[in-house]
Amino acid sequence: MKLKHFLYLIMIIAMAISISPLTLFSAENETGAEIPDYSLTGRKDIPPEYTWRVEDIYPTLAEWEKANTQVTEMMGQLETMSSGWTGSPKSMLALLDHVSTIFREMSKLIIYAELQGDSDLGNPLFQQMKGKAQNLNVQLDVKLAFMDADVLKLGQEAFEQYVQKEPGLKPYSFQIEKTLREKTHILPVEEEKIYSYSGLFSNTPKDVSGILNNVELPQPEITLPDGKKITLNYANYALYRGDKNPAVRKLAMSTYWENHKKFENTFATLLNGAVNEHFFDAHIHHYTDCLESKL
Repeated sequence: MKLKHFLYLIMIIAMAISISPLTLFSAENETGAEIPDYSLTGRKDIPPEYTWRVEDIYPTLAEWEKANTQVTEMMGQLETMSSGWTGSPKSMLALLDHVSTIFREMSKLIIYAELQGDSDLGNPLFQQMKGKAQNLNVQLDVKLAFMDADVLKLGQEAFEQYVQKEPGLKPYSFQIEKTLREKTHILPVEEEKIYSYSGLFSNTPKDVSGILNNVELPQPEITLPDGKKITLNYANYALYRGDKNPAVRKLAMSTYWENHKKFENTFATLLNGAVNEHFFDAHIHHYTDCLESKL
């Protein structure tokens, strides 16, 4: 759903900007002091100053669960609010604002679960939270399947009149108008609902690749010119491929990818699944190819 994806993307970007992460793959902090390598250290043993401040989003896991319940309740109000929502500027704004609020809270749920999961990929609780957030997001997609079709029925002229009567609609103009322009690629409501359920498995290649790369793939060890031994996980690979010493860069690159080549058939299968996902998305929405669908 084009309108839903736009609103949700805005919320994700806003949340991501609001959290200040460490400088990725940097060997120094802001003061120039060297940052210890914690890439092989369990999260509980890492000093707090080198971890995500996820408590700024939710102080506890219980608060995350509480917010999950609240979002579910807010989603339950959509069925009532969706009836005749394009019938007047006031009702249209009310629904769009309500959906934006849901997206804002949903983005917090997802980002919290993602950050927790990424900090400890081997923790089944965090993986369960990521799955729970993903399932809730798919349910939201299904519930919002009506929006694009209703916007098409409303039409450009009527929407422009609505904006004149209700200025609060103006922030939504860009995506409403984009939806109207792309009417040939919008599915009927029931088909959109079916497509929305593909979100349950559409991230599988990415998720499996992440677990394989960061948890289960054997990590080779290299010896630097100064005699220092390094376990070449992805964090260290990303760091040393940018080293000032060409010999170190070559060693990191060649060792890392030679190790990956041992699993080339697995990675090829995952890539094929990801490509097929893009193919499915493009053709079900009547685009000529994947490039056209992204442009």
